[in-house]
Amino acid sequence: MVDTTQQSMMVQQRFVASDKGIPSDLIGRPVMSLVGRNVRDGTFPSPTIVAYSDRIEHNLALMKAWCDHHGVEIAPHAKTAMAPKWIWRQLGAGASGMTVATITQARTLHALGIDTILLANQHINPAGVSWAFDASVSGLDLTVFVDSIEGVAALEQQDPRGQVKVLVEVGGTDGRTGARSIKEALRIAESANATPGLTVVGVAGYEGVFLEDGMADPRARVRAYLSHVADTFEALDVAGHFDELDTVMLSAGGSACFDDVAEILSGVSSSRPVRIVLRSGCYLTHDHGLYEGVSPLRNHSDWLPFEGAIEIAAQVLSRPEPGLALLDTGRRDVSFDSGLPKPLGWFRSGSRPEDAPGHWRVFRIMDHHSYLAVDERDGLRVGDFVTLGISHPCTTLDKWRHIPEVSNDGTVLDVISTVF
Repeated sequence: MVDTTQQSMMVQQRFVASDKGIPSDLIGRPVMSLVGRNVRDGTFPSPTIVAYSDRIEHNLALMKAWCDHHGVEIAPHAKTAMAPKWIWRQLGAGASGMTVATITQARTLHALGIDTILLANQHINPAGVSWAFDASVSGLDLTVFVDSIEGVAALEQQDPRGQVKVLVEVGGTDGRTGARSIKEALRIAESANATPGLTVVGVAGYEGVFLEDGMADPRARVRAYLSHVADTFEALDVAGHFDELDTVMLSAGGSACFDDVAEILSGVSSSRPVRIVLRSGCYLTHDHGLYEGVSPLRNHSDWLPFEGAIEIAAQVLSRPEPGLALLDTGRRDVSFDSGLPKPLGWFRSGSRPEDAPGHWRVFRIMDHHSYLAVDERDGLRVGDFVTLGISHPCTTLDKWRHIPEVSNDGTVLDVISTVF
């Protein structure tokens, strides 16, 4: 359900002076007044972010088709962009709900009229727990993780009218949160099902942590972990913890290993129908770094790859050395936690964009500067623009309040406002 009042409020927003990348003549005007402008018309301050509309639509349709083909659901992680328009489009494309990481994110989405939310975290803060039970009374269908007896206890003694669903979270050695053994998971499920207001509706995990650099044979570790999640689910089923349910949920899946999730978790044995729910979020915008390198569809014979939709245009501030250009963008604008920006193209005012030479490389960034290695013969001048792809969209999108969604020629088709 979309709250049209909230949607109207988003449309009526006005630009303020602190909005990055917005033409100065639009300050004080409605956000949608940006539609129809062209981001290369010389009126946009640098740096500027854009999202390419056709790539967003491609990624959205591709993930829906993949999930439909494999018989799994998706509740996309909203934390990636926290952008109401994109959230509504994901729900319109068949998402069964939305995933969040915090109570503030859950509260934000619920205020937007979204009433099916998976909070993929253990939920222990008393004020947040109180909000969750109050919201459930008013119609929020909320599912949260529990990974300990203490986590169950934190959900006790709330409004007796409220009902919150829980998934027993399963972890693994060197992993993140989650019960480390089947025995412990059984204890948690027993405690939760005995707690008024709580119902255990399945099992959840997160496999992406096992792909981190430095871990030996990460893909094998992911699959071993997912097999442990499946075994834990089956143990809880056999123990009768799902006996009162019509269907049960089994959830995992970031944007890097959703193929393994679907394959392994779809093979579980159960006494009742199982909903496999992916929580991927980064697929919508994808990137030109981290997820470009690990996406299951990057070299797939039967599926097209996702496309990096986000680009940053930055201007050359200085050419102090023959092999160096300094750009006017840095940590305040682009992600740097999982790879530095990737040069994609360049253009000069009044000229058509061209592909960036293959030897260009961003090798260092500061708050508002990026160091670009070039060749002195490249002809790159002060004032030219360089377009950059990003790595890890989550930590780029949170740096921008408004993102122009554009056609391939740079014309603004829509404005995506974020609510971080």
